[in-house]
Amino acid sequence: MRSLAQNGSTNSLHPIAGVKPAASLQRIAEALNRSEAYLATAQRLTQTGSWAIHPELERASYWSEETFRIYECSPSEGPLSPEQLFELVHPEDRAKYSRDVGDGIASGRDWSNEFRIVLPSGRVKHIHAIAHPILDESGSVREWVGAIVDVSQRRTAEEALERSQVELRTALEAIPAMVWTAEPDGTNAFVSRRWAEYAGLPPGQTRITAWEDVVHPDDRARATANWARSVETGDPFEEELRLRRAADGSYRWFLDRGVAIRGKDGAVLKWYGVATDIDDRKQAEQERDRVQRLEIEREAAIALERSRLAGEIHDTLAQGLAMIVMQVADAEAKLGGAWSLAEKPLSTVRELAVESLAYARRSLNTLQPRATMVDLSVTLQDVVNKLKRHFEGSISLSVAGSPVRIDPAVESALAGIGSEALTNAVKHSKAMRIVAELDFAERGAVRIVVSDDGVGFDANDVRADAYGLVSMQERATRAGAALTFVTEPGAGTTIVASWSP
Repeated sequence: MRSLAQNGSTNSLHPIAGVKPAASLQRIAEALNRSEAYLATAQRLTQTGSWAIHPELERASYWSEETFRIYECSPSEGPLSPEQLFELVHPEDRAKYSRDVGDGIASGRDWSNEFRIVLPSGRVKHIHAIAHPILDESGSVREWVGAIVDVSQRRTAEEALERSQVELRTALEAIPAMVWTAEPDGTNAFVSRRWAEYAGLPPGQTRITAWEDVVHPDDRARATANWARSVETGDPFEEELRLRRAADGSYRWFLDRGVAIRGKDGAVLKWYGVATDIDDRKQAEQERDRVQRLEIEREAAIALERSRLAGEIHDTLAQGLAMIVMQVADAEAKLGGAWSLAEKPLSTVRELAVESLAYARRSLNTLQPRATMVDLSVTLQDVVNKLKRHFEGSISLSVAGSPVRIDPAVESALAGIGSEALTNAVKHSKAMRIVAELDFAERGAVRIVVSDDGVGFDANDVRADAYGLVSMQERATRAGAALTFVTEPGAGTTIVASWSP
């Protein structure tokens, strides 16, 4: 700097062109220091280091603080040489690292690569490196500048995500169902391997755009309409439908359910669904329905046959017996005193005809659908009353519980068993006391017990022509009732018939 007073003028300082005052230089230095501090902070926060290297130098001419920090070495030792850097590269990544760096330098253009380094501490880092050439006036590379980014956290998160996805796919494949997802508009569905194999998609294909093609033609319109409704409203989707199996072209029933996953704003982000094979259940339901239809048809046929039998009994047997009673009464009126000559046999004929007519009428009532449990007690009481006239001992009937309506066929079978047991006791047991019990238990169960104090019999030595025992067993089998004989010679006999709905 130069200042000279001329012609007596006062001495003063003037800046020389191109030279800044010290204060300005200080401000520039401070600004530069701040910029460098800002850059260093930003690199530390983003875990990004910068570097520069001259093509002819054996090691970098510049490393930022974050570069030293990433490689865990001291700035006082200076940047690592290319050989030292290579030694830090993970053995599994060295071949790729050498290839990427060599190809990048040879290209003279921007390049990047990603690799792992193993530090002396044993810590493994994932590094992403990028490089840019600085060219001179001739177009040759004067210097390479670049950056390295520690992407370990990102890679760790990615690997964790990949593991989670693998675990999820494994879990989905393990469940006995077919999983699917779809876009918010219901299109571009992703399906699990199980679904893809079932539908016959090409190997590796997990996207299905026309799922309706797999649906049974009879279910297609309904399922498509329900799916469109769910997509429009966002409500859960649920449908039972048949899906074609590509292996053999057969259809199986599935329960297909889907739910919408929503974001914080309530908008649908994705549809997730599961199709569960319910074919066995549907087949069982169809078989149950078929059996029910057959049962209804059977009951209708039974009712028709019962009605036919009732009509025949009424038109033939009952009317014939009624005519016999009328004719006997007419004969008694016309014979007058001569009636006494055959009063006993004729009275017996009339008594038998009246009893048979009453039995025929009870049979008619039993055959009618409106028959109730009250008829069973009345029927057995009529049998007891009739047998009292021919039995010298004691015979009684007790009824317990409240009668309820049961199937007329069951009631008829129980009435026949009770009547046969009482009649056999009177005819064959030589008993002095016969007791019949009719019990109406809870939930519609019925039990008839007939006991006598007679001679009993050997249950293992029953005559082949013992029609009464055979008849009772056949009636019990038809009605689904349990029949038990408790007897032995000289100890009387107890017959128990029980039925429960």
